[in-house]
Amino acid sequence: MSEELQAIEILEGNADWTAKQTACRTLRLKGTVKSVPVLARLLNDAQMSQFARYALEPMPYEAAGQALVAALATTSGSVKVGIINSLGVRAEAGAVDELEAALTDADPAVVGAAAVALARIGTRESTRPVIRLVRGGLPAGTGADVADALLTIAASAAERGGRAEMTRRLLEALQGAAWPKHIREAATAGLQQL
Repeated sequence: MSEELQAIEILEGNADWTAKQTACRTLRLKGTVKSVPVLARLLNDAQMSQFARYALEPMPYEAAGQALVAALATTSGSVKVGIINSLGVRAEAGAVDELEAALTDADPAVVGAAAVALARIGTRESTRPVIRLVRGGLPAGTGADVADALLTIAASAAERGGRAEMTRRLLEALQGAAWPKHIREAATAGLQQL
C-alpha cells in the first residue's frame, strides 16, 4: 500500500490526533488528487483544519482549491481565517468572488484575512475589491491587515511595471496619519524606490 493510501486510511479511521497530524504531513509531500476529499472533510474540524490546510496548500490540483473555497461557506472565526490564508498562499484566483464576499463579514479578522488573500492573488480582479473597501471606509479592527494588503498590491504593481502611477497613489495614501507608523514608514520607503 502506498504512503498516500496509508495516510488516507489513518485520516478516515479512529487514529489519535498525533497520527492524523502525521498523515496530513505525509499527504503534503505524497498526496495526489485522491487525498483531497478526505482532507476537505477535515477543514471544518477545529483541531485538524490547520493540518488539512497544510496538506492542501501546495497541491497543484484544482480540486484542492475548490475544497478550500467550499469550506468558506461552512466555517467561521479562526478556522475561516485559516482557510482564507491558505487561499492567499495558493493565490487561488477561483476564490475571488468568495473572498470579496468575506470583505463584508462581521468578524474583522475574516475581513483582514480576505483583504490580504485578495492582494496575494494579485490580479486586477482580486485587487479591486480591496481598493473599494478602503475607499468605502475600513471596518473597525482591520486597518493593519488592509494596509498590508495595499502594500502587497503596490509592490506587485511596481514589480510588473507600467503601473507606476497606481503604485504611487497607493503608497501616498498609506502615508496618512490614520495608518500605523510601520505602515507609513514602509510606504515612504516604497515611494523612495520608485
